[in-house]
Amino acid sequence: MGEPMTNQDGDLIDKTIDGQVNAFTNKPTPVDADVLPIEDSAATFAKKKLSWANIKATLKAYTDTLYATLIHATRHQNSGADEISVAGLSGELADPQKQKALHFGFEELDSSATTWTKHGSIIFPGTTKMGTPTKIYGNAYKESNPTSYNLRIQDITNGQTIASVTGLTNTTEAIQDLGALSNLPTGQARWELQVQRVGGVIPPLDVHTSGGVIEW
Repeated sequence: MGEPMTNQDGDLIDKTIDGQVNAFTNKPTPVDADVLPIEDSAATFAKKKLSWANIKATLKAYTDTLYATLIHATRHQNSGADEISVAGLSGELADPQKQKALHFGFEELDSSATTWTKHGSIIFPGTTKMGTPTKIYGNAYKESNPTSYNLRIQDITNGQTIASVTGLTNTTEAIQDLGALSNLPTGQARWELQVQRVGGVIPPLDVHTSGGVIEW
């Protein structure tokens, strides 16, 4: 009988010899075309190769089942698309904010007319630029003889009433809430603060105003 065959090729891997793989030249960054040897369990452990590209694809398919896919929109408030929605956030933001109060002031004016009389003009930029206001206040009082007086904000651009309050009786200067707002224009409009005396026949009959504020 002949002698048993022995491994004469030093490049072959012998499972009984330690450190052979560790002695190979290192490649720190694999590329897609690089391959690793494997034994295929589905083919009675036949020897095959596995590319780095396929390793990455298999790992991605597996980890995608564990974690939500991170896309640009998911980084945003409510997972919305651009631009970021600030609905539900609180506090001041770094972005420019809409006006919160618009003061309209003028020298104190008075009138005794029983018809609506202009006491000042306001240029309202529109809700598109300023947002939707929630309150309007006027600073006003009457002399002692009128029964009462009324205040309103009138849109001169279209003749609609924005807010009004009636039956005021204060005889000292006070801030008056003009009530619910309506007919708010989206674009620029000219408003007037108007007053109306109610009752009284003996002077002094004047109603006085000196501006106010629009709040958001």
